[in-house]
Amino acid sequence: MKLSDLDATFRTYKGGSLGKVAHFREAQGVLFQCPMPEHTHMILVWFHDRKVPDEAEPKVRWHHGGTGIHDLTLSPSIDCTGSDPTCFHGRITNGQVV
Repeated sequence: MKLSDLDATFRTYKGGSLGKVAHFREAQGVLFQCPMPEHTHMILVWFHDRKVPDEAEPKVRWHHGGTGIHDLTLSPSIDCTGSDPTCFHGRITNGQVV
């Protein structure tokens, strides 16, 4: 599945709220729909070297590569299972959700 199929958008953190930006170079993170069929929530991933404030949730920061949503790679894996084992735990590699 492609990340672009999950309504992915680049985001910034602005005083406690999310701003939307068009370009990867401006982004502090990415927001996308959970790929699990039974879930309708969005997943937010902050990039580790983009000056995201410490108070921004989630606290984890991901390493990233690529030039846009079409080829974005994130590490480590994204684990949203928490108290719900049916939620997403996987990777984004070269714009693909695996």
